[in-house]
Amino acid sequence: MTNIEVNPKSIDDNLPYRYPSRTLSIRTPQGSFETPLRVATHYEYRSRMAIIAKPTIDSPVSINIRRMNYHQLSEFLNHNEFYEPLLRRVELYHRIAQYAHLRLALIQPTTATASTTGVPPTMEMLRSNTMLRDRFLRFVINLQQDAGLNPITVPFMELSIDTLKSVMRDVHRSLTGVNLEPIFFVDLKYYKFDDLVSFLTDELGSKLIGLIYRRRSLVPVNYDFLGLTYYDRDVAFLCVHVDRYDIRYDDISTPHYMPFFGADMYAVESPPPFHEESIEQSTVSQEYAQQQPRLIEKIRFFHRSSLKVKPIDSGFLDPRSILEDMRAEDRDYVSEVLENREEANTDQSKYRALNALSRFHELRSSVLEFQDLQKRIDERSARDYVTEKSSLELALAEIKKHQ
Repeated sequence: MTNIEVNPKSIDDNLPYRYPSRTLSIRTPQGSFETPLRVATHYEYRSRMAIIAKPTIDSPVSINIRRMNYHQLSEFLNHNEFYEPLLRRVELYHRIAQYAHLRLALIQPTTATASTTGVPPTMEMLRSNTMLRDRFLRFVINLQQDAGLNPITVPFMELSIDTLKSVMRDVHRSLTGVNLEPIFFVDLKYYKFDDLVSFLTDELGSKLIGLIYRRRSLVPVNYDFLGLTYYDRDVAFLCVHVDRYDIRYDDISTPHYMPFFGADMYAVESPPPFHEESIEQSTVSQEYAQQQPRLIEKIRFFHRSSLKVKPIDSGFLDPRSILEDMRAEDRDYVSEVLENREEANTDQSKYRALNALSRFHELRSSVLEFQDLQKRIDERSARDYVTEKSSLELALAEIKKHQ
C-alpha cells in the first residue's frame, strides 16, 4: 500500500510539439497538490529566512539536497563525528519546511571526477566496495528515519543494471515492510534508463520517481522515452539539479520549458557558497570600486512575462512586477532592498540581501506561473500559453528543429 497517490488529471496534446503536457493530482498523508510545479530547495528556504523570520513557502513540495564528494562520503562512512551534525541539519530543515505536503532529504554522491587532483570518482568507492555501499544505504536511510522523514529517498548509484535492480528490490522490500515509502532516484544519463524506470514502475509499483537532471540534448532518447511512455500513467517525476536558466535560448528559465518534455516537478540546482569578499563600504574607495567588475551583475531576477532569468543590469528588471509577486507583508522590505540595489556593489550585507531576494522572488513568482500553466493544461489551452510567452515559443520551436 503506497503512501502517495498519483492521478493524471488533464492531458493536453494540442501542442505542435512531440510530447503531450499534463497535470497530475498527487495526494500524500499531509495534503494534496497538483503539478507541474516548482519544488522549494533548502537554499530557497534560507533565502526566504533573510526576508522574514518565519519562512513559510508557497510550494507544497520541498527538498533538502546534500551532494557528497569523495572526501565527504569517506568521512560519512568511516568516522562517527559526521553523522550527528548532518542529522541535526536535516532535522532543522524538516522543521522549517513543516507546512509542505511532501518533504524530502536527498544525500547524493557526486558523479564528477577530479582527475587533476588524483581523487577517484565518488561513485567508484561504492562500486568497488560492497561493504561501504551497503553501509552508505543503511546510513542515509537511518538518517532520514531518525529525522522523522517519510517518504525516504534512495540516492542513485552508478551500478550495473542487474546489481542496481537487486539493491532497489531489497531496499523497497525493507522500507515498505515497515510502512515507509521509498522514492528512488535515477540519473537521466544512466545507460539503461528506460529499463530501470520500467522496473521501478512495473515491478516495484513506484508512484514517484526522482530524476537527476541532464540537458535534453545530451540524453534525447531518454527524454523521448519519458515523454511518450508516461504522459498518461499514474507516475510522477521529480527532477533535481535543474539548470536555473538556459543560455542557449536567451536565458529562459529551464524549469518552465521542462513540462513539455515529460517531467512534473523541478528543483533548481543551488549555487556554490558565496565567496567571501572584502567589499565593505568603509574599506573600499569609490574610485577602486568603479574599476572593479560590478558584483551585482552576478545577480539575476526571474521575469514572469518573458520566463527569462536575466542579470539585474540587463534592462529587464521591473521593480513593480516584483512587488506585485511578493506577499503584502514582504513588500516594504523588498522595496527598500530594490531601491538600494546599487549599494550592494560595495556592501556585502546588502549584496546578500539582494541576492536572497532574487532567489526567493524567483521561487514565489515561478510557483505562481506554474499555477497559470496548470489552468491552461486543464483547459487544453497550453498552446495559447506558449504563444503568449514568445520566448518559450521560440525555445520550443528551436528544440523541435533539432529533434
